[in-house]
Amino acid sequence: MDSTVSICRRWDATFFERRVVLKGDAAVMMQVWDIGGQSIASKMFSKYLHGADIVMFCYDITDAQSFSDLEDWWARAQQHFDEG
Repeated sequence: MDSTVSICRRWDATFFERRVVLKGDAAVMMQVWDIGGQSIASKMFSKYLHGADIVMFCYDITDAQSFSDLEDWWARAQQHFDEG
């Protein structure tokens, strides 16, 4: 398996990009965006999701509100994909 990793900043977010070549020469580009601290109402949110096949949500296990907020983030992401 061949891979290349880069770390970038764009639009007030950090993302990690990794290109992986799997068996059979299937190439996959993975991007993990860290938008921590962004407002759920941010106009940039749809840009972070553009072209995504998967969305992964993380929360702070020491903060119950962080877990409760996942429902709002999920609804916002679902709205984006329903409109797109």
